[in-house]
Amino acid sequence: MRCGFRAAIWGSMVVSFLPGMAHAGDANPPQAVGIVIATRGATLSRVSPQSVSKARAGDILFVGDRLLSPEQPMSFISCPEKTLFTLAGGSEATCRASGTSLTAGRIADRKSVALCFLPEMVRVSAASRQQYGVGLVRAGTDQLAARLQSMPEAQRNAFLAEWSTVEAALLQDPRNISIRNQADAILAKYGIPAEAFDRAPALPPSAALRLWREMVPLLAADRVDAAKREIVRSPATSASLYSELLFDAVDSRLGPSAPVSPLADKVRALLAQSNQRTAQLEAQFRRWELDRKRTFSGSPVADLVGRYIDIFSNRQPAAEQYQEILDAALPLGVELAAAGAWSNLSASAVQGGKPDEALPSLQLAEMVWRSWKHVGGMMIADYLAGRIDAASGKLEAAMGAYGRAADAAAGVPEMRQFRLDVLTQLASVQRSLGIK
Repeated sequence: MRCGFRAAIWGSMVVSFLPGMAHAGDANPPQAVGIVIATRGATLSRVSPQSVSKARAGDILFVGDRLLSPEQPMSFISCPEKTLFTLAGGSEATCRASGTSLTAGRIADRKSVALCFLPEMVRVSAASRQQYGVGLVRAGTDQLAARLQSMPEAQRNAFLAEWSTVEAALLQDPRNISIRNQADAILAKYGIPAEAFDRAPALPPSAALRLWREMVPLLAADRVDAAKREIVRSPATSASLYSELLFDAVDSRLGPSAPVSPLADKVRALLAQSNQRTAQLEAQFRRWELDRKRTFSGSPVADLVGRYIDIFSNRQPAAEQYQEILDAALPLGVELAAAGAWSNLSASAVQGGKPDEALPSLQLAEMVWRSWKHVGGMMIADYLAGRIDAASGKLEAAMGAYGRAADAAAGVPEMRQFRLDVLTQLASVQRSLGIK
């Protein structure tokens, strides 16, 4: 991962009502339906709470939000349609629960995407009464279920009503200390331990990620035959997982940085044997390892990897190049490539003196890395968070982020140079704070 930034940005957890379910006369919290991918001066008008602001790459879109691209094209993903739309200049679109509604201008381009990349949240429904009066879609531990089950219905409804007021605010600005304090106060008021929730939004696991989670323990236990059976059972998913691990292998060698797991090469080599396409890609990878002047070609995944390698030949790659990587990764559904592009776009924004614009892209990269439990990615996220905080004048927060990144990298040989860079930034912040 070229950039060298990152952060534990998603702070608190988010609880919402299920779509279409009302509670105690309160309106449903906004439903997330999309993500801004690229923007050049576009405007985002939100319904709840009402606001008008400059659209930023990585912004989460909710039902009712309006996008206006006055002069230049802008792109966004509509999750109900699993489509990447490009709005022509002078166009306007409104986000609906069923999809995108063009209200002015035209759609310049549309592409199907394999994944939506919307975070999966903890969701609580007061309308589902099959179990203890509350239906839990996802929660980090059994503590939440037990606490809600023990509440009288009136108290439970009161909690849900209060919590709904902070949901959209947390999703849009999870690092906002005031909002997080408000969330913590609501939890404390109702006697709900903070650790009862999965506090960090993550991607719903894709088929490739689910297979990865099955393969790692099998190979860790040296159960190669069982792992091969899983590969044969899901050939399309195996090919998708190979694409993820191929990108990660190239990225870790270019970094250098830590791969997603010490077992990643072993899993990838096994997947490479599953079909002719993955075998060809693996052969190209082996040749490239021996001669970095060699490249990849012959398939969309090969083109994606080859284009990413080409970026590293530039001493000062442009943000547009990383945008091209993202545009190629989204239709293919290569999550780790999308995360790499988002993190580098975030880094480019910071380097360009726009730390506020860097945050949403970093949140998306971190969400992917967290889902994959990518240790190297999480270190980079902390580093990037430190850079964003430092550029925003939040020096104490920057010091904490740099400290987490340095501590995490201490025991990882591949991250030695990265750690030295982090410590240099940490020392600079400490000097600014008068700490010797």
